[in-house]
Amino acid sequence: MLSTNPSSPPGLIWPSRSYRLYLAASSISSVGNGMQFIVASWLATELTGDGAASAAVLICSTLPGVLFAPIAGVLADRYDRRKLAAMMDLFRAVVLLGVPLIATLGQLQVGHLYLVSFLTALGDTIYKPTQSALVREIVPSARLLQANTSAMIGIQLGMIVGAGSSGLLMTWLTPPAVMLLNALSFVLSAICTLQMLSLRSGNAKEQDQGNVPPGRQYLWEMRLGWTYLRQNSRLAFPYVMALVLASTAQSMNALLVPFVHQVLRLSPGALGLIDGAWAVGAVLAGFILPLLLQRFSKAVVMVAAPGLLSLTLLLGSRASGLVEAVLAWGLMGLFSRSLILYRTAAQEHTALEYQGRVESTFGVLTSLTFLTLYVLLGSAQAAFGPRVLIVAQGLLIGGAALWAWRALRSGTYGSLVSNDRT
Repeated sequence: MLSTNPSSPPGLIWPSRSYRLYLAASSISSVGNGMQFIVASWLATELTGDGAASAAVLICSTLPGVLFAPIAGVLADRYDRRKLAAMMDLFRAVVLLGVPLIATLGQLQVGHLYLVSFLTALGDTIYKPTQSALVREIVPSARLLQANTSAMIGIQLGMIVGAGSSGLLMTWLTPPAVMLLNALSFVLSAICTLQMLSLRSGNAKEQDQGNVPPGRQYLWEMRLGWTYLRQNSRLAFPYVMALVLASTAQSMNALLVPFVHQVLRLSPGALGLIDGAWAVGAVLAGFILPLLLQRFSKAVVMVAAPGLLSLTLLLGSRASGLVEAVLAWGLMGLFSRSLILYRTAAQEHTALEYQGRVESTFGVLTSLTFLTLYVLLGSAQAAFGPRVLIVAQGLLIGGAALWAWRALRSGTYGSLVSNDRT
């Protein structure tokens, strides 16, 4: 049976200077991420006159996660994560500075934007598993959920500020000039990260095979990560659940415009309100989840939230006006962020020296899944329409909630929400 005992109070993490700097770096970096896609897509469309250019930017931004995530995980486990995260921030800043420089010379072409999107996504592919593993170094396991929910609020707010300000700034400045401000956000993030205490210098000495070529060394360390996953196969459950919950945001992003335009027949202003409701719900989740965990057990919340998300999707598909859609999208944003519970459970039960490789392995799965999802939704919209596809997403989440209920009742997966740590 699922335990009904509430989780113990997590305690305070704010006194930790390293965590405050981590939170600041994560939030500031997410501002840059929020600006990047909007500005690059706008510039690409402006240069080509073709709306499909924004889709090409999206593809270029997704490919590095498929191609380079495994090696990113090795880097995150091998080297000082604080320095590596800062290096990736600075790398993205340098790449973005190329846009205003080339534009000043009058040579900016859409190919440059595709390359910039690919390279910044490459930096993000290395930054994300490094950042995820870094929090395990500076926060005790008992307070990891509180740390992740606080970071989730900061990251979500950063994305909102980045995406929202990019459109406003482009009305005052040229898009290349906004790219300059985007680069500055990554520089500020790097400064915050470098101010953190350096807690390790990587595992190179522990895992070094001797005088072998670096390529063979990295392949060997990748195989060690895969071996660790095979030996700890139960980690697949929380990561797959987090992936399924995250797919809701991707699906609804792809379906929102046709749903508002073709089904509800509302104005572009309504589109912004509905999309903003999701963001508000996601931010509120960071405050509400800790309160729920003081009243209910983690297992109960991990099952109930996907179940409620499924119900919201099914009811939201029947929305007929702005108020109903805003309420539905806000609740979707709230319940979908329960994925942080699954990601935290995976972090807690993954050995610190394998954090990067485990995270990046499932990062590849996530990138492939989202690429497939974009293709399927693009081809299915004309045949089925947004309402049917939202219902399909709701049924998928409902099936995942049922799987979570059965899994967490078992001894194998139920221990993921116990106090035992790997």
